[in-house]
Amino acid sequence: MTDSGLETGVSDNVPQAVESERAVLASVMWSQEAMTLAVNLLSDDDWWWPIHTDLWKVMRRLHGNGTVVEPRAIYGEAVKLSPGHVSVVVDLGAAGLAFGSVDYHCDRIVAAATRRALQKELRHGWQLATTDRDPVATAEEIMDSLRNVQRMQETSSTEIDFLDLVKRRVDPPDWVLPGLLARMNRLIVTAPEGYGKSTLLRQLAVCTAAGLHPFLAEGIEPKRVYVLDAENPEDINTEEYGRIYDYLQDIGQLPKPGMLTIDEVGGDVDLLDPRAAATFYSRIERLKPDLIVVGPLYQLHSENPNDEAPARKLARVLDRMRSINKSALVTEAHSPHSDGPSGQLMRPFGASLWKRWPEFGFCLHPVPIDKGSSAEARHIAASMKESQFTPWRGQRGRNRTWPKFLSQGSRLPWEEHQPLTY
Repeated sequence: MTDSGLETGVSDNVPQAVESERAVLASVMWSQEAMTLAVNLLSDDDWWWPIHTDLWKVMRRLHGNGTVVEPRAIYGEAVKLSPGHVSVVVDLGAAGLAFGSVDYHCDRIVAAATRRALQKELRHGWQLATTDRDPVATAEEIMDSLRNVQRMQETSSTEIDFLDLVKRRVDPPDWVLPGLLARMNRLIVTAPEGYGKSTLLRQLAVCTAAGLHPFLAEGIEPKRVYVLDAENPEDINTEEYGRIYDYLQDIGQLPKPGMLTIDEVGGDVDLLDPRAAATFYSRIERLKPDLIVVGPLYQLHSENPNDEAPARKLARVLDRMRSINKSALVTEAHSPHSDGPSGQLMRPFGASLWKRWPEFGFCLHPVPIDKGSSAEARHIAASMKESQFTPWRGQRGRNRTWPKFLSQGSRLPWEEHQPLTY
């Protein structure tokens, strides 16, 4: 039997990952992103079942020639090989995208290939060790062969000489939101419960799709946006998005159809489930968003939010999401209960990983009001919901123009403003 139950003639004693080979082939037939990923992770020698090996070589050749790898093209090539190849292609086409990530299945294929090579070299080493050859020379030959097996798991080199590093050309930021977020940037917005962080994220999403700077009265290039809302019910979303729609309609700046897609999943999502994650990878690949807005963090899985292990797994899922189309990604989290300086902690609630993960982290929180100020001044500040937008981590990008103060706006929900002086 094999791990897939296919009639491949594979012995239980031979390391193999036929089911993962099948999963990768099925995925790359339907997904160019999966094909690009697999080409970078697999070699022709990693495959076990000969028919899978042949089909992989066909797919890699088509991809290298710039031809789209899709079921009809693969079927046409399989006809030239054998009826057995055609039968496998038909089955793969019916399977569609496999559950689980492509890199997971590629890792299984490479691991099985490495174990096969290791067993081969150990058998050869045992044969050498039972001869009359010099034992030291024999040991060295065996170690050399085992080091070759180790190198099968090497990844592409990331080394660069210092002089090359400082002289290399660095491209300017590919902006999604000019002066704020470039492609692949990550932002976490925190705030006390019910303070308006979800409203701020809606504003970022709609303005980005509409081609309007979210804080300045100026136009920008519209960008495609995908929102994965894991918390808010339909009635609240309809009302809150409606407020922004009304303003943009008044100024003739509505997003064009297809520029903003909102996925209302409520609390019924667990991105630590590979099947759920694969579903959203597929949607992102189809929609090709420039900006992904997702969250809140604590609603994206069902594990303890304070534990580091599920946080690391979730971070990998979110990073995979943004890597599909090199999207910027924005999410939100609660700030902890007030027990820090001036009664305010600004970092994300939960695992400490979230303090280190994003390029940018800001807390939306009330401006402290001097208790000695006049009642009128305190009333004005309270009615404006005058707020600071304070970074809680050092920013990894230079020359960013994030606002320092926000208040409830007369047009958009949150508008930049200069602080009141008392």
